[in-house]
Amino acid sequence: MSVQTKEARIILAIEAIRTTQKLSRRRVAVIYNVPKSTLRTRITGVAPKALSVNAFQNLTTVEEEVII
Repeated sequence: MSVQTKEARIILAIEAIRTTQKLSRRRVAVIYNVPKSTLRTRITGVAPKALSVNAFQNLTTVEEEVII
């Protein structure tokens, strides 16, 4: 399972919660096969760890590729 498909499932799960008021977070987590805790933190607005790590880097990915 790749990271992109997991990320896509998380986004779909969040949209399902926002559009369908009858589904609980727990039920949506089971349907989309995503962790309940991840779903909870994403709904509250916490960015994915892959994006937050970039804030601590001095160079962007493109800058690194140019140097190498």
